[in-house]
This record gives sequence, structure tokens and C-alpha cells, in this order.
Amino acid sequence: MKNLILNKINKDKILNKVIKNIPNDVDIYLVGGYLRDALINKESFDRDIIVNNISSYDFANIIGNIFKVKPILLDKENQIYRLVLQNKKDFFDITKINGKSLSFDLQSRDLTINSLAINLKTLEIIDECNSINDFNNKILKTFNFDNMISDPLRMLRVFRFASNLGFKIDSELLNFINKNAHLIHNVSKERIIYEILKFFEGKYSNIAFFKLQYNQILKELFPFVDELRKVPPNLHHHLCLFHHSIETSNQIQEFYNISDDNVKAHFDKVFANNISRLAHIKFAGFLHDIGKPKTWVIEEETKRHRFIKHDEVGSEIVVPYLTSLKFPKKTIKYIKKMIKHHIYPSSLMSGIDVSQKAINRFYRKMDEDTLDIIILAKADRKSALGIEITKEIVDNNIKNLTKLEEGWFKFCQINKEIPKLLNGLEIMEILKLDSPKKLSSIINVLHNAQYDGIVKTKKDAINFLLNNFK
Repeated sequence: MKNLILNKINKDKILNKVIKNIPNDVDIYLVGGYLRDALINKESFDRDIIVNNISSYDFANIIGNIFKVKPILLDKENQIYRLVLQNKKDFFDITKINGKSLSFDLQSRDLTINSLAINLKTLEIIDECNSINDFNNKILKTFNFDNMISDPLRMLRVFRFASNLGFKIDSELLNFINKNAHLIHNVSKERIIYEILKFFEGKYSNIAFFKLQYNQILKELFPFVDELRKVPPNLHHHLCLFHHSIETSNQIQEFYNISDDNVKAHFDKVFANNISRLAHIKFAGFLHDIGKPKTWVIEEETKRHRFIKHDEVGSEIVVPYLTSLKFPKKTIKYIKKMIKHHIYPSSLMSGIDVSQKAINRFYRKMDEDTLDIIILAKADRKSALGIEITKEIVDNNIKNLTKLEEGWFKFCQINKEIPKLLNGLEIMEILKLDSPKKLSSIINVLHNAQYDGIVKTKKDAINFLLNNFK
């Protein structure tokens, strides 16, 4: 395991430039995520460095001079400086040793797997917290439970690392978090939402959810889960609503795992909060039926469970909840859209002779979120396997949704090939517009008319504009 770390450092050209410029009387240690990533052979772009016998500011400037960048003060109280390199991808975080010694610093960290250090002058690996052993055993432990109290966000980070690494969580640590979950409210909302989304970004979130579902911290973060638990399985759902919500999120990951490169590339893109689309759609999967408890009715005669307009209700009640957690507007708008339209793809494709025009209308309405809503619909279908849901029903639904997914890429390709018949200035002149404020929406409508074959020539385009925007 130690060789993995040393090999990674030897191959790291950026880090080696720093090592060559360390002053003789200064102690420099590489810690944290970089070493953890080395043990799983994962590429790293962030390098956390702690220094001794020099201020973090002075050493940040030494590195800054090497790479011709200026340090940014991240934390005034703890004197943490960040240097983002010119490629905008690699960065350093520089801080002083926490406490009187390196040992105190390492023993004060959140988890033992994050408490490893290496002396960059001697390349000696310092493992005072049994970090490598815990890593080999794939278990998440803390050296001291007080470390969780000092920063309660660390309790949430435990589940994030379980989701990202697939590691077990020490039973004593789980019990501690369960008893002290209320302390999470002492943490800023901005830090909490980052950890929530990082949790959903993990490819082992299904394993982590197994432990999280029984922990009090889940209720502290998502108070509505008690309402979800009250809705039992029914003829169309083999799971209670709470577990259906979890399973939907898990199924999104499963569909992602078997998707082709085009689909994966879409979900791998950073969406908001510097976190991927995949994390956001998995979070939406967990929230997609949040409107069901309020719309739940059991018919007297048939004993059927009905949730009429739960998609619309859910899309409204999720907004104040996400707003209270201080999620950015972009994320709130996205989650609301996913909840409101999660039934749309399956309803559209359930028709015997669904028209291409109706499908194109769906693509335009969902726009850049088309793949997201389709994969959510697929996951929802796979997570609802009640008595009346036959294998044939599921297979046909997934088959039709896959056709819808494949059609989206064809739709995008054709759109790219559609010629521009009029530029913005010509459109403004034809419609005598004083301002370009509505220009983008007009161009979009004209573009769609070309796609549908209504407009084929420049003359057609002019007539279309005059007939529709005058």
C-alpha cells in the first residue's frame, strides 16, 4: 500500500516541482485526500499540505511563485490558503499544523483513512492512526469521537465516504452519530448541501443508504421521511414509499452503470455546486414522490391506493424545503422540474401510436434535461414492482423509454444540421423589434418550425415570422 503512495508522488510532476523548492529549515507534509486517492489508484487534482516552521501564507507564496499564481485566503481564522493552477484543475490547500504537533493534527481529523501523512522532504509515511490498516479493511472509523463534536459536519461526511468508497462504517461510530445527529443543525447549510450531493454522487450510495436509512441524522436532514414511511406497499409497488424512493435513486445509478459513453458523459458533467448531474438526478430520484403522502387516498370499493397529481404537488412542496437548506436556485429549479415531469416520459410512450410531433414536443420541453427525466422514469419503473405489475409491463415500459432516449440523440443531431435561414439582425428588422430581449425565444420557435418541416426556405421563414409574431 505504501508503494502506491510513493509511486504516485514520484509520477506527480506538479508535486515534484514543490518538493525541489522546499526550504531546508521547513517541515512540509502532504495529507488527506491525495493519499487516500493514491490507495485506490484514483487521479487527484487537489493537494492538501500542512507546514511547520513557516507561515502558511509564506509557503503559499513560494508555491505561487513556482506556478505563477497568487494564493487565495480561504479561512482567515485557520490561515488556510488555496492556489489554483493555471489549468484551473489542479490546486493546493496550504495550512499550518493544527495544534502543537503533527500527531495532534492527524489525530484531530475526521476519519482514520484521512489521517495519513507523508513528509515531502524525506518521503517518510506517517501512519499514527492505523489509517492503512483501516483502509485495507475497508472500514470507516474515527480516532476520537470528540473530532465529530468539534465539527458535526463530519458525521455526514462519514456517509459520504461510505457512498464514494463502498466502505463499512464502524458500529460504534454509527451509534455515536445516531445519538448526536441533532448537532448537524449547528453546521452551515451551504456545507450540508455539498455533503448531501457528494453522498448522491457516490457509486456505492445504495450500500451507504442501507446504514443511513436507520440513522437519526437522515430524519434531521429530511424530516419528511416519516411521512414517506407511512405509505405502505400496494398493488403497483412492492416497497413502502420510503424504500421506493431510495430504490429509485439506486436504480438511477444502475442505469448509469450500463449506459453508453454518450449518456455517461452527459451525467458526468458538472451541473451545480461543482458536482455532477448524476448526483443531482439521484437526489431528484430520492425526492420524486415527495408529494404522495399529501395526495394519498385509498378507494373504499377497490381498496386501490391513489396519488392524484402527486407530481404537481410534490414539485411545489419541495421548493420551500430545498430553499430552507439554501440550495442554489439552479438546483431547486432542476429538482422541481424532475418531480413535476417524472411521469411524462412513460405516459407519452404508453400510447399505441404516439406521434413524432408529440415526441419532439417532449424533447423541446425537457431540452437539456431530456436524458435526466428519461432515466428517472426508467428508475421509477424498475422500483415499482407490485402484484399487478407484470414482467411484460416493466420490459415494455423500459423498451419504450430506451427508444425515447435513443431518439433524443437523433433529434439533437438533426437540430445541429438545420441551416440558419435568418440571423438575429434580419429577424429584428423583419419584426421591427426595438430590443433583442425576445430574440432567443423567437429564434428557438423558428428553429423548431424548421425541424417540423413547416419552414424550409428563407421566404418560408419570413412568412412564418410575420404570421406568428406580428
